[in-house]
Formats: sequence, C-alpha cells, structure tokens
Amino acid sequence: TVQIVCWGDSVTAGAEATPGNAYPAVLERGLRERFPAADIRVSVVAVPGSSSTNWLWPREYPFGNADWSRVADAKPDVIVLEFVNDAGLNSAAAVESHYGEILRRVRELNAELILITPHFTCPDMMHFPEGAYGRECRPYVDGLRQFAERHRIGMADAAARWEELELQGIPYVT
Repeated sequence: TVQIVCWGDSVTAGAEATPGNAYPAVLERGLRERFPAADIRVSVVAVPGSSSTNWLWPREYPFGNADWSRVADAKPDVIVLEFVNDAGLNSAAAVESHYGEILRRVRELNAELILITPHFTCPDMMHFPEGAYGRECRPYVDGLRQFAERHRIGMADAAARWEELELQGIPYVT
C-alpha cells in the first residue's frame, strides 16, 4: 500500500473544482490508470484558508482544525503539499527556513515530499511588474523552486503552467 496525503488549503480541499476534479482526485485516478495493480490510497488533509504555519504551530496560530498531527496520523508514504496561502513568505531565505521545518517533519515520518507551486491569484495580489503581466514574480514561488532543487524534492510547477497561459494568448484571469 502506498499512502499519499494531499496536504494544503482550499485548492487541496477542492475549492471550486467540479466534484471529482480537484487535484487529489485527478492524481489518484491517474495513478490508478498508470499502476492498476498497485494499492494506492490518496487522502486529503486540508483546511480552506489555512497556511502551513497554522498546521505546524496550531497553538500559536490556530485556524480551524489545522494541526500537523492530522498529517502525521495519516501515516503517509508521500505528502503532496500545496499552500497558496504561504505566499507571504517573501524571500528564498524565508522559504528555506519555513519549509526546512516542514521537510524535517516529513522526514521524521519516513515520507517523501512533493511540492506544488501555487496558482496565479487575482492580478492586484500578484504584483506584476510593469510590462510583465502574466509572468511569475512572487518571491515565494522562486523560493519553492530553489528549495526543491537544493533538497532534491519533487515539484509540480503549477505556477509555470499558469504563466504559459499568457504566452498562449489566454489571459489567465479567464
């Protein structure tokens, strides 16, 4: 059995996705199609509106039932992490420090970590530089990419896909 825990915020919880089409369900279907003989179990441990800070230090930063023990209690082999709400980590150093704690905890569980960069948000929150509309510019995303490379962690770069939309002539806000 391979236990995959999708951990995160509203995106991981399903947000406004059509039922059955949130990324954890799509991931599970794809893995089952590719590996039909494998015993793969995907579970979702997510709280809309939360950040990883709420989960790591729930006494200091309480938010709903966000608590690291819920992730650990799922006994994951793999943790797929997505937190658009971590975008306040505004430098590679901040990401390294914060996600270093996440990686430490994941490794204590003898699990593997896969990061997902966040989707684009509304334009006023993206702070696009003049002339760079639709180009990723958040320090958090750059920090995640560096962190994944430095620590040899798998990454699904969703932000890069959102950036491609503009290059394809599709305004991402569509």
